[in-house]
Amino acid sequence: TEVALGDDDGTGPISMGFTFNFIGNDYTDIYISSNGYLTFDPADVTDLSDDAIPDPNMPNDIIAVAWDDLDPGNGGQPAMNVVRYSIEGTSPNQIFVVEYFNVDQFPSGNNVTTQAQLYEGTNVIEIHTTAKPDDGGPSTQGLENFDGSDGIATPGRNNMNWDITNDFVSFTPNTSGGPNEWTVTVEDLSGNFGDEVTWELRDNTAAVILS
Repeated sequence: TEVALGDDDGTGPISMGFTFNFIGNDYTDIYISSNGYLTFDPADVTDLSDDAIPDPNMPNDIIAVAWDDLDPGNGGQPAMNVVRYSIEGTSPNQIFVVEYFNVDQFPSGNNVTTQAQLYEGTNVIEIHTTAKPDDGGPSTQGLENFDGSDGIATPGRNNMNWDITNDFVSFTPNTSGGPNEWTVTVEDLSGNFGDEVTWELRDNTAAVILS
């Protein structure tokens, strides 16, 4: 399903088709920002200026896929500047997919093609990127909790300049270590592993970082 997004725009709520647990909280709906992030909080779905994760400023409760100043309204060709989503598979193994396909970076006009996949049951988040050029400014990839007090950023992609092609990142809840312990594994499409780092994240029922 294509979503009609202009510059600095957002849409939602969109039903994911299943309950997804994100950092200890259950959600059935999600919001899509034109600027390369997904959020479970409708308070800010249009922010063009990526922050380092974590940051208490909105937006919070986010999946930063390729958070940058993107412009899906700056195109017009049918196969260009498309943001779309789908629900793949059947319950209890569905996957909610959001894709930014050939979406322009502003002001360079470089195209970004990247896809977030949210897995029913396991609550794994995968980000598959075909191309995310460096346009000369910082961008962010990672997860942030409900109030911006904690988060996981992909190493080297936290409000930094980065350029990737044929890239794969997974964020996996580490249930053996605690309900809100997450591991990020960076892997390319050839199966070569890079960094693997584990964080414990705070949910909205906890007064302190979980341990």
